[in-house]
Amino acid sequence: MKKFISLLSVLCITVAAFVSCDVSNGAVDIDIDTDSAQNTNNSELNGESEIAKNTENKTEKVTEKQTEAPLKATEGLSLEPLGDGNYQLSGMKRECKEHDIVIPSEFKGGKVVKIRDKAFYNCFEILSAVIPDSVTSIGEFAFSCSNLSKITISESVDSIGKNAFSGCTRLETVNLPKGITVINDETFMQCERIKEIEIPHSVTHIGIAAFADCISLKSVIIPDKVKTIDTFAFSGCESLESVTLPKSLISIGGSAFSDCKKLSIVNYEGTKAEWEEVNKGVRWNENSNVFIIACSDGDIFL
Repeated sequence: MKKFISLLSVLCITVAAFVSCDVSNGAVDIDIDTDSAQNTNNSELNGESEIAKNTENKTEKVTEKQTEAPLKATEGLSLEPLGDGNYQLSGMKRECKEHDIVIPSEFKGGKVVKIRDKAFYNCFEILSAVIPDSVTSIGEFAFSCSNLSKITISESVDSIGKNAFSGCTRLETVNLPKGITVINDETFMQCERIKEIEIPHSVTHIGIAAFADCISLKSVIIPDKVKTIDTFAFSGCESLESVTLPKSLISIGGSAFSDCKKLSIVNYEGTKAEWEEVNKGVRWNENSNVFIIACSDGDIFL
């Protein structure tokens, strides 16, 4: 297992040597000044004021509704037109030195609907990011190998690509949107500071090494629509103490819970007979301490 993860780490480092954080080929640079940023955000957050200002009686004094100051979109971002009037964020137009990234929801009359593959790959300076409710897709390796410690993902996101947050060793908390159905391969691999994560009830599949080497993860509840947990999904989660598996589960991949040294009991929501029907890959719990499967009608001793 350690050899496998080491190979993945080497692959990450090797790719990093050839990929630039400035993915601006074919992109349109955002030129955000104070007025345009303020107008964009006011149109979203101060709707009442905007409507009032456009009434026929323009001489009437308008008392604006007091609201919390809107977040200002980060300057220096680059966007690419998608051909349908909307845009995808492709990264920074210059060297990636921003600490906090705030992605705009609109640009030149269109919506920002996607974060492109490797948009912020290997951007060591990034510490936080806010993804607006216009975005529906986060690409592969989008924030991988960055110093991201906090991410706010809108509920509008229904697709998160492979390795989107892999190697984010400072990432402590993440909110997964309720519409995603798949946690892709290696999405959170080597996110060493994540202690807990809530998997949405919409999820049906957990991919290869999705949470591998999340060494601080202590507990996980797999929701009741998940049918497959792929190989190495939680391998190397050495702090993992509690796992709950649903009776909807059809298969557990090989080494899925290998090297989970603190895991001694797996809670299974189905019966003992249903557990026996679950397809279990080779060495699914290798080098862990799992010896009891606590089923709804009794325990199984391994």
